[in-house]
Amino acid sequence: MRVDGSPLEETVEGVRVLIVEDEALLQRALVKMLQEAGYAAEGCATKAQARALLHGDAPYAAVLLDRRLPDGDGLDLCREMREADLKVPVIVITHLCDDEEVVEGFQAGADDYVIKPPSGAVLRARLAAVLRRRPSRLAGSETMSIEPLQGRIVLRDGLNEQHIALSTRELRLLTILADHAETVVPRPMLVEAVWGPGAGVGDNTIDAALTRLRRKLGSRGDAIVTVKGAGIMLRKTALHRP
Repeated sequence: MRVDGSPLEETVEGVRVLIVEDEALLQRALVKMLQEAGYAAEGCATKAQARALLHGDAPYAAVLLDRRLPDGDGLDLCREMREADLKVPVIVITHLCDDEEVVEGFQAGADDYVIKPPSGAVLRARLAAVLRRRPSRLAGSETMSIEPLQGRIVLRDGLNEQHIALSTRELRLLTILADHAETVVPRPMLVEAVWGPGAGVGDNTIDAALTRLRRKLGSRGDAIVTVKGAGIMLRKTALHRP
């Protein structure tokens, strides 16, 4: 979770990304989109092909993984990667989007979940987020980290830790705000990133989700501020408040 005020845009030139997608048109579109953004992206259509590439000489920085593949469920490949201690971030891209399927993806070891057809801007933002998601230093000895596989955030202050459980939606909401700390995130961008493209979510729904998230953060909840007429911002200076 980035809250240290570093630049939003990071160098992705040459960063290797594998896209495991059997829909040829979508695979080509994703490869082209990421290559145009600077990534060294390539695609394959089956788990077997992906397995061979992942165990090749040149490592990948991330994997975009479809679930419905010709040789089985993509989550089986994700499980294999985690059992082999292959820590490459995995973003599942799929039509399977009900709560049970999303939870199954995270339990299999996925780092994020994107519903087809993915928005280019949101997919690039989510990819950048999983690539740079690390515990981040706050003021003094305190750190705050997002742990997506456990669905929680962890606040650390010296030897003390506070674990806060979050729902999938709350986790996504906090992640997008953290990745743009000290920058106002427009509400439409939050809707697309958290609820999905074309969700038709209104201000009341966003405000209710923010209220629940602030309540879980306790005294640090005022780190999330509403900028009238502009959007929502996470203030890193408020995160270390006692």
